[in-house]
Amino acid sequence: MSILKLNRFVLICPRRLLSHNYSNLHTNIDIIVDDVKKVVDFNNSLLNKVDTKSNFDSKVFANLEELLGSLKGSLSKLEVSPSSSISQESFSKFLSTFETNLKAEVAPLL
Repeated sequence: MSILKLNRFVLICPRRLLSHNYSNLHTNIDIIVDDVKKVVDFNNSLLNKVDTKSNFDSKVFANLEELLGSLKGSLSKLEVSPSSSISQESFSKFLSTFETNLKAEVAPLL
């Protein structure tokens, strides 16, 4: 389109129409910008939740490692010689206590 034709087009079109089109375009761009901001805010909130959950899970796993370390320490302290025996009742109580502690530590993950 030549510049002469473009000038004629601009002169023929009412300024009100151009102003209205600009206003509509501006409104549409504002809507798009607002939607993009909402998407960014939503993604940031999800990232914050993931980071928080990750930190919480790390603490739970650290507690589990500590619990398993204490189990290993407790088992190593049991003095069992080939000629001695551990009563089934005492070993059952030991495992029951460990199971209760383990369930308490794992519950936040589930």
